[in-house]
Amino acid sequence: MTNPSRRPDAAPPADTAAVRAREALSRKWSYLLSSVVMVALRRDELDAELAGQLDALCAALHNEPFDPAPFEEVGERLVALGYVNEPGLKRTVDVLGKGLLGLEEFSASKQHVVRVVGGIGALTCGFTTARARAILDQQESMQRSLLKAARDAQWDQRQSEAKFAGIAISSTNGILIVGLDGKVVWANEAIGGILGSVRNRAPG
Repeated sequence: MTNPSRRPDAAPPADTAAVRAREALSRKWSYLLSSVVMVALRRDELDAELAGQLDALCAALHNEPFDPAPFEEVGERLVALGYVNEPGLKRTVDVLGKGLLGLEEFSASKQHVVRVVGGIGALTCGFTTARARAILDQQESMQRSLLKAARDAQWDQRQSEAKFAGIAISSTNGILIVGLDGKVVWANEAIGGILGSVRNRAPG
């Protein structure tokens, strides 16, 4: 469900210092995110996952013209990780909003400030849309499960009633069902004849 993904178009930078800076930022992101949410990944898998997503964001910030779509995709991917809710989004926005602009590769150009702000907005939109879709899918799945359970219960009841009727009608033993008020609710033929005889012999 949540296999770590490193996007092929998000290669890390060639500069060693830039690589180390990104690694530090992705590890910080992973640590702070895992402190507020639970995801179905081991810590090393989450580190690798977020390192790949960070590379994708950095590539988008460098591309001309700037396209915020990768930020939106990262927001969607956060939802796909499992239980990343609003605190996880807030922690992500805090880390990336400051962290991306703290990277030396983006600190020299003022245009990157505008791009980071727009990118964080796109990430939030992607997260919110995917989160709403996931909640709707869960509700629909729950509704389908409840409807199936109701149909199964009705089917089981009909099967049980049919099985009981088959046994009761064909039984040579007397079967009598009495309600809580003491009145006879149902009797098969074997005991029905006996009840009839008793009623006929009763004094008028």
